[in-house]
Amino acid sequence: AGDRNTGDTNIKERSVELERVDRDMHKNQKSAEPTPKVNFDQIKEDFEQIQVAFDKGIVQTYRTSNPMNYAKIADSATELKDRATRLRSNLFPEAAKKGKDKKDATEYIPVSGAPADVVKNLIVNLNNSLSTFVASPIFQNTKVIDPKETEAAKANLEAIIAQSNQLSAEAGKMK
Repeated sequence: AGDRNTGDTNIKERSVELERVDRDMHKNQKSAEPTPKVNFDQIKEDFEQIQVAFDKGIVQTYRTSNPMNYAKIADSATELKDRATRLRSNLFPEAAKKGKDKKDATEYIPVSGAPADVVKNLIVNLNNSLSTFVASPIFQNTKVIDPKETEAAKANLEAIIAQSNQLSAEAGKMK
């Protein structure tokens, strides 16, 4: 009868130890965040299309339409904002998570004046932000990551999202 008790104790100790090892293993798996999957094709497409939407959809429409086609400008600005938002979620996944919590708490650049002048000034501001973003060093050498340049590019992209959203709203009012 004494042999059974020592055998039970050994089995119990091994079982407790296995449970502890199993808990530790699962604990480490839960705490390790999965690495985000980078979709380079989508990043490339969005990077190119925000420029196309701006050049062909906004600038060209602004320069050539008479009377002004504010509906097309608003639609192009919405497309630009949507693509820039998706680009942000692919390039800077941590910023996209924070952005969802804020519920589009975008900062608007105060622009006042006649409605046509407001749209013109928003287009100029958006052009400046896009030019700075596209020329960012993070797109020149993808093998070297500079945190300062990355933060600057993220801030530019946030400005693009805010400005395109504002342009879409202002041009939408003038349809």
